[in-house]
Amino acid sequence: MIRAAQYALAVIQMLLGDGASFSSGGPGKGLLSRFYTGVMSGSYGIDNVNSLNLPYSDAGLFAVSLTCEFHVLKRYLDRLALELASLLYPANPSYPVQPIELSRAKNRLKSAMLYAREDVRVEAEDLGAQVLMNGYRLPIGDMIQRIDDVSMTDLQRVARRVFVDGVGNGELTIVARGPKEVRGVASMVRSAWRAKGLNTGSL
Repeated sequence: MIRAAQYALAVIQMLLGDGASFSSGGPGKGLLSRFYTGVMSGSYGIDNVNSLNLPYSDAGLFAVSLTCEFHVLKRYLDRLALELASLLYPANPSYPVQPIELSRAKNRLKSAMLYAREDVRVEAEDLGAQVLMNGYRLPIGDMIQRIDDVSMTDLQRVARRVFVDGVGNGELTIVARGPKEVRGVASMVRSAWRAKGLNTGSL
């Protein structure tokens, strides 16, 4: 994925966010993310849902994880698929991504990035990663500007590449752990993803 798209995907990860039934650092963290409001809020039988974005120079990994009781798994897979599909059509009238959500996701990303720079170890790791990926270190002001430049159109374009088209040789990969019934999870995911027009790959 080209570097410009990496910023859009990082914003997508912040927009989706995460949620947990227990927050160790006190309430309030991520309570307005889409995974919290659309999947966790008012739910039962679910422990947490998270998103993960790992960009590399020639590849990347975008993942979502869900921990719940097996008998409610289908319900939450459907909700996850809905949240991912909402990014494909951010201006759709039925379930739009609001401008305030995009602004909040950008601010969360910038805040996390600036906060991380206070740790010397993280600073050294970031320096090495940027040199390996770009051949140089991008000034923090330029990085913030690239985040601010991410638009609704960028969200839709990048989300479609990742969740529908599959970037490069990217395909959907499923890892499941649980009771013996977990062997049926692949077909459940395929059904939920297909219903929302998402890429099912070769499971």
